[in-house]
Amino acid sequence: MKEQLEAIRAGALAAIGAAGNTGELEALRVQYLGKKGELTGILRGMGKLPAAVPGSVYADLLAAGKLEDPFWRDNEDKALALMENDFLYTESFTPQQGILDCPCQVLRFEGALEQWSR
Repeated sequence: MKEQLEAIRAGALAAIGAAGNTGELEALRVQYLGKKGELTGILRGMGKLPAAVPGSVYADLLAAGKLEDPFWRDNEDKALALMENDFLYTESFTPQQGILDCPCQVLRFEGALEQWSR
């Protein structure tokens, strides 16, 4: 997968460098990042794992069997190499009926540092 991502990156950078105007740049954005874009398709294909929040990427990968025990032999090196990647935690929910019609909504993450309001 890493090679696939590098190929997409190289192709995108070359295409961006060759773009002559903002219309061409917008077309490239859609080509790579749109709903049916190349990068979007790859990201959809990546596995999703259950996660605990608060928690850590290490703990979640260990619990899912995707990471070998980092305290055994040279596994620590594998765990450290894994942290060169970015990880994204997501959650989805459906708000109660009518809540989005209110002039102000507050979304509070208990135990997390972020608070978002609209």
